[in-house]
Amino acid sequence: METTQDYDQFLRSKVKRESAKGFTPVRMSDALFDWQKFVVDIAVRQGRMALFEGCGCGKTIQELEWSRQVVLHTSGRVLILRL
Repeated sequence: METTQDYDQFLRSKVKRESAKGFTPVRMSDALFDWQKFVVDIAVRQGRMALFEGCGCGKTIQELEWSRQVVLHTSGRVLILRL
């Protein structure tokens, strides 16, 4: 008979940890608030991240800064998909 502890261990064994795919960002724009810089920093370092923030939190400027960071890092184009 399985116990709750066995089931918890089974579930933990199924968790897949994804390693970060991003890079270290350069100096952030002064147009961002400190907390926005923090969020963009995490998003750039992670490489794959969604910003689920409320209205009026400045998601657009954060996306633009994220894009700027990627362009500076890759010298390439950036496509932002809004869902």
